Order: sequence, then structure tokens, then C-alpha cells
Amino acid sequence: MLVTQNWPYAMIAFSAAVIGCGLAIYAWRRRAVRGAGEFALLMMGVAWMGATSAVEALISAHALDAKIFATKLYLIGGASVPLLALLFTARYTGRDRWLTRPVRIALWAMVGIEVFLVFTNDWHALYWNDIALTSDAADARVIFGHSALNHVLAIYTYGLTAASIVLLSV
Repeated sequence: MLVTQNWPYAMIAFSAAVIGCGLAIYAWRRRAVRGAGEFALLMMGVAWMGATSAVEALISAHALDAKIFATKLYLIGGASVPLLALLFTARYTGRDRWLTRPVRIALWAMVGIEVFLVFTNDWHALYWNDIALTSDAADARVIFGHSALNHVLAIYTYGLTAASIVLLSV
């Protein structure tokens, strides 16, 4: 069942996905330019987030499992985009010597851990410790109770974002 009240929001999110895909294709064709390949991947992550956000917005709260699954799919991009932004800014600004293979593996391992925790949350509740609806209506919002581990991962994500901003501004 679709929630038509959320159609305007879904269209905005879907438009962001289309723009992200367009920018990714544009950048990928110019990947000889420093940072273009990383920017293309970043834009694909943004496009993924836009598309999955649009889908999640249109799913009825009465189909809670589907809505939660769409949120899990969204978090693949949500976990990846801050790291992709850091990789892009480091490469684009020419400050990427520290991004050795072991460092990149460690950074991606954190993303992998977060995605793993999200998709296995039903078994351990280490990422979301509570999931509730705001009402019984079809357009109800899902409220996720965040665990302490979720907050640690959020600090990591905000740290990546802050590092990206610092690299661009210095």
C-alpha cells in the first residue's frame, strides 16, 4: 500500500537520485581528473540515498517490515557517503598520501560493520534497540530507538564529515 500524502517528498528525493546519477555519469566520464572517480562514487551513494528515501516515504506504515527494510537499504548509502566524501576531498585537494590501502580497508571496515549491524539488527538490537510507530495511520512515521553503539557509529560518521570539511577549507 502506497502513502500518497508523501508523494511530494518522494518526488524531491527521487529528483535528488536522478541528479546524483547524472553527476556520477558526468564525473565518471572525466575520471582522468583528480578526484573525479571518487566524486562519481560519492554521487552514486547520494543517488542511492535519494532513491531509497523516496521508496521508504511511499511505503505504508501498515507494511512495517517493508518500511524498515527500505530504511536498511537507505543506510547502505548513509554509511558510505561520509567516507566517500572524505575520499573525494582528500583526492581532490591532493592530500591523499595518508590513504594507504590498510587505512582505506580500516575506514571501509567501519562502514561494513555498520551495514552488517543494520541488517542483522533483528537478532541483536545493537543498532536500533526499539522500533515504534507514531500512530496507527498509514502515513505514520517510524521511530527508531538508537543504541549506544549507534551513537558511536554516528560520532565516526560525523568525524568523517568534519574531516572532509577541514580538507576542503584548509
